[in-house]
Amino acid sequence: ARRQESTAMSVAQALYRSMWRWVRSPAVRCNPHFALPLDKLPASVVRAAERLESPRGAAGSRELLRLAWREAASTSGEAATAAELDDAFRVLRVLGELGEELEALQKKRASNAWRVGVEMRIGEVVRHSQYGYRGVVLGWDRKAEVDVSGWDGLRKSSRGGDQPFYRLLPDYTDCAELLGGPREVKYVAQENLERLPPRYTRVHHPALLSPGAFLRYDATAAAFVPSDELAYEYPGSRSPGSRSPGPEPPESEGPLGADGAEAGAAVAEAARTVEAAVTRASQQLRDFVAAVDQQQMQQQAQARERPGYQAEAGYGAEEAAPGAAESEGSEAEAAQAGGA
Repeated sequence: ARRQESTAMSVAQALYRSMWRWVRSPAVRCNPHFALPLDKLPASVVRAAERLESPRGAAGSRELLRLAWREAASTSGEAATAAELDDAFRVLRVLGELGEELEALQKKRASNAWRVGVEMRIGEVVRHSQYGYRGVVLGWDRKAEVDVSGWDGLRKSSRGGDQPFYRLLPDYTDCAELLGGPREVKYVAQENLERLPPRYTRVHHPALLSPGAFLRYDATAAAFVPSDELAYEYPGSRSPGSRSPGPEPPESEGPLGADGAEAGAAVAEAARTVEAAVTRASQQLRDFVAAVDQQQMQQQAQARERPGYQAEAGYGAEEAAPGAAESEGSEAEAAQAGGA
């Protein structure tokens, strides 16, 4: 019995360490917004998550694992211990699958940070230039990820699938009138999209405000505000410098695109901040050196005023003695050298 308890304890410790390594992995630590797949986790872990109000990200996962293990440690009996270990193995498998998804998301985020050639932004309301329906940009790919060679809307296109493609949540009313019925998602080439004046950007789709999509409609920007998950997947989606939709294409933003321009402005601002800090530090250093010099001068002046200062310092008649000795020594050496 003791050997079985020792074995169970060793297995539990190994599982605990594995889960803790998962929490500290780069893909998990760098994403503060992901949600744990509670539908795949054991009931005991789900109950713990409910007490923590649906934890998210690495911090929430860490708290959930700590709580779940603390509760598992309070169980007793061989059957209960075996059940807890089975649940722990199940949790570890789910975390492994989630870790792979987060690693893929991390790579996609790094790729999405480079927006050269991508004109539309997440949350922007656009219109299909051929079919007329409006939609909200939910995501984009740098090139088509499906075969679009036979698509009617691209028959006259010279670029075909070699251009950015956007996933849109199309307006239900437009689709009913123009396409004969509602559509859930549309996949559209960049050359077939056009921007709209703000007064035409109010659209309806049941998934617009669903979890993981958008938070609300921003009337000032005439666009939808992406959720935390969407903003993480597409960096710069909530940038203050985001373009507002309008009837005319924006002016050129330079070779780096919108995000590149924003990044350049941020770097320039950081450089100015650092330069100002260095200037202040240099001035403080100069002030400090000047203060030290002034203090030393005052101390020397006060010392000279004390009686007997010259004798203590070696001034007066005795001050010339070393010089005379040096002269005499030089002459004696010269004489000796001459005699030699």
